[in-house]
Amino acid sequence: MLKGLVKDVIIYGIAGGLSKSLMILLLPIFTRYFTPEEYGIVDIVTSVLMFLSIMSMLQMESAIGRYFYEVEDEKENRINISTAFWTVIMSTTVIVVLLLSVNTSLSSTLFGSEDYGELFVVAAAILPASNIYAFLTSVMRYVKKPILYGLFSLIQITLTLGSSIAYVVVMDVGVVGVFYGQLTGFGVAAVVMFLYCLHTGIIGMFWKKKVVVRYFQFSLPIVPGMVASWANIYLNRFIMLSYLSLAEIGFFTVAFRIACLFRILEDAGKMAWGPFLYQSLEQENHKEVIKTVFNFAVTGVFTLVIILALFSNELFHLFASEEYNEGIYILPILFLALAINSLVQIVLIGPVITKKTHYNSIIIFVSLAVNIGLLLILVPKYGLSGVPISLLCSSFTLFVLSWIITEKLYYIGYSKPAFLITFVSALGAVCLSVFFDLELMIRILIAILAGVAMYAMSLSYFKTIKQKFDL
Repeated sequence: MLKGLVKDVIIYGIAGGLSKSLMILLLPIFTRYFTPEEYGIVDIVTSVLMFLSIMSMLQMESAIGRYFYEVEDEKENRINISTAFWTVIMSTTVIVVLLLSVNTSLSSTLFGSEDYGELFVVAAAILPASNIYAFLTSVMRYVKKPILYGLFSLIQITLTLGSSIAYVVVMDVGVVGVFYGQLTGFGVAAVVMFLYCLHTGIIGMFWKKKVVVRYFQFSLPIVPGMVASWANIYLNRFIMLSYLSLAEIGFFTVAFRIACLFRILEDAGKMAWGPFLYQSLEQENHKEVIKTVFNFAVTGVFTLVIILALFSNELFHLFASEEYNEGIYILPILFLALAINSLVQIVLIGPVITKKTHYNSIIIFVSLAVNIGLLLILVPKYGLSGVPISLLCSSFTLFVLSWIITEKLYYIGYSKPAFLITFVSALGAVCLSVFFDLELMIRILIAILAGVAMYAMSLSYFKTIKQKFDL
């Protein structure tokens, strides 16, 4: 069973990871063609688009995953998927109309000018394409089509990457070229996937009210939590607008994009973790399986934090031009914050298993309150450096609360020593990177020692469980 999880993480990780890494791959180009102010504008529009995607998707893809394995009849699953799909299409249409009606006023509110209204028009066109793409790629996971998932992802990646470079570099259309590139990639991939699913019968012309009601009972309580989760990561941009310049938002955005290496890991794990978790619940030893996954995950993730934090300076210069150098010192903190976020999905499972998903929203809203409170205190006093510190504290709060609630609702028995040893080690590496200018050889030595120590821990876990599971 664990071999299946590893296989799925690799398959979905490569495809999904490449898709999520597009903005990182394009950083060396964008940071040379856009000023920090322009990059800040791109990030704010992107943040708005992500928020609207959450509101229009309604977490229907999560509902499909929760009930998919409880239904043995293939036709019934087809009806369920189709109903969820057309519900997403309807909600997306409403959001698109609303966005088009306020595009100029939104531009004026955020940027003090109506000149960027066109960006929100293009964003309105991207929304249905990206939602269809996101929904259908989720479906590919549950119907066990990893090769097709990879193929559709490759189409989206190639077209987005190529067209973005063409619009920005060759045609020199400015920041709107970033969104034209996304529209091209998501648009073509969404059409191809929709036609395939329609042709193969994965999706049909079905819509049943009772399915919507059942799915909404599961999905809607998650939506506020997803909004809060978005706010935890992206709301700081809008708070920063009140205290910092667009250029400083641009510095933060570039550092955040590089740190999103951990978002890639999170998304890759999420693609495989959902189906794996629901299937594993049918096994008697599923709690041991979950604990094993947790131990390996914290060891691997925090080892990566140590290495990336120690070499954050070199990594930053690899992706960004010198004009953005003010973002270097916040990068190690962002690595740790996003690493902790990537582990939340493994510990926040109690509410899902017990179908008490309102706990998700409560937990995330508490962590959001921590984030906003610290932002309002730290940013006016310490400027840009207050933003990643607030995010780190919020991420840690989210992780701890998720752990506590899951153990209360559905006791797993996660290993505290495994987490504390690796977390403290990663925190130490981050502090060294932020406060000290260490020589390269010293950093290499620390990275090697950390790698050996973490490898030894992983080996001990493997020896403990190799006779329990099919590895």
